[in-house]
Amino acid sequence: MTRYVIGIGSNIDPARNVPAVLEALCERFGTVAVSRIVHTRPVHMDTERDFYNLAVLIETDLDEAALKAVCNAIEIGRGRDRADPDSRCKDRPADLDILFVVDGTAGERARAMDEPYYRETVLDLLASTGDIEAGAELSYPVVSLRVGSDTLGEAPATIHRQARTGDVGVVE
Repeated sequence: MTRYVIGIGSNIDPARNVPAVLEALCERFGTVAVSRIVHTRPVHMDTERDFYNLAVLIETDLDEAALKAVCNAIEIGRGRDRADPDSRCKDRPADLDILFVVDGTAGERARAMDEPYYRETVLDLLASTGDIEAGAELSYPVVSLRVGSDTLGEAPATIHRQARTGDVGVVE
């Protein structure tokens, strides 16, 4: 099994789309570790719509190409037009980026990330999972969202989905 860090962003109805993305990941992978959720201004985009950004950690036997296909399917399911050649610079209901495989160099790779919103949320996530000793102070406002019957976002957490019953639970 391989552990991947995935960055998630949304600036079209993020209060609805981020929980839907997390639920889709839980449905597919069962357990998802989640960083705090931050409210950020768009970077390299001409838009007035702000983003919600976060990082998640999943464990899977999929290779990176297969995982990317799963991520793309989730984006498309939320309404993103991946066929549009300009989709990288347009508003989006869901954006899932495989950032890296978690191994002994994950902390160094996270600290070297260009996007500060990902760097901070990834360090937050890796500290919560015990992969590094200390995370980062978040410089962005933290957002809380409803995922199922639980509130998520103000602290790192793990979402567990029971395959047999479909019940979802959040543990901080």
